Amino acid sequence: MKLHDIQDERDDLMMYAELAGDELGEFCFSLLNAATYCGYLMSDEFKESLAKEILHQLKNFKENTRIVETEETYTQKFKNLEWI
Repeated sequence: MKLHDIQDERDDLMMYAELAGDELGEFCFSLLNAATYCGYLMSDEFKESLAKEILHQLKNFKENTRIVETEETYTQKFKNLEWI
């Protein structure tokens, strides 16, 4: 599994991390930053582990949270993350 093969999942995790706004979100940002800037200095094993951890965290968010949209006005909509 390569990091560029999971770009959609990385984008989804970024959305969850932004909505979380907590330490778990910060951890996910760190994972995503490492994935963005990884290069030839990182081993293939590290890159594969990083991809697996990104997928694991995304699965955690999808299974244990839901995104709740609230509409303040017809032009303002907000999204919040709710743990279930």
